Amino acid sequence: MIRRKLSLMTIALLSFALLVFTVGLALAQAPAGQAYVVQPGDRLTTIAAQFLGDPGAYPQIIETTNAKAAEDTSFAAIDDPDRIIAGQKLWIPVSGWART
Repeated sequence: MIRRKLSLMTIALLSFALLVFTVGLALAQAPAGQAYVVQPGDRLTTIAAQFLGDPGAYPQIIETTNAKAAEDTSFAAIDDPDRIIAGQKLWIPVSGWART
């Protein structure tokens, strides 16, 4: 009986650990969106205004680009919002896109 309880407890603990790991992976993934290649003269605020409808929403682009960079090496993490360069790939989240 004790051995059976230990087995059930082990299974429950392993199941819980697997669930936590799976949820952690899902949260770390970039949200749905689309890649955008920075053009000469672009700023995060103008990109946010164009795609998200609000220039102040640029932190969403930073957050999603950094999440995408963690899973795809063709994206570079944004360390300084004032320093994006032409040719750099950004990940623009789908939700909140302005219609252009």
